[in-house]
Amino acid sequence: MPKIIVCDGKKKKKLTPKLNLPSQQMQTCPPCIMPSVMPQFAQRLTESYNMQEKLAAENADLEGKRYQLQEDLLDKDQTVESLQRKLTSLQAEMRMIVKENNLLNDKLEKAQENNR
Repeated sequence: MPKIIVCDGKKKKKLTPKLNLPSQQMQTCPPCIMPSVMPQFAQRLTESYNMQEKLAAENADLEGKRYQLQEDLLDKDQTVESLQRKLTSLQAEMRMIVKENNLLNDKLEKAQENNR
């Protein structure tokens, strides 16, 4: 805990230093010190509070954006999975069509050979 030495300015003979705690300091501070310190302290507190409010609002905004990005990412993952299933299905269908095409080509060649 910080200690502050304050001298009361009644008489020069009685200038004995006193150790004051913060609660006592408010009572023994001369009026010339208090007005100059308090506005600065109040200004700093106000600035700190305003910064804290600003950071809290920004944090809430970032949380909302984070949630939205997670939702978008899940949607895109589902879309990719769906497209991969469709691609696999189309590839299987293409293999079947190629086999069927080969069979039909073989039949056509045999039919042409028989017609000659």
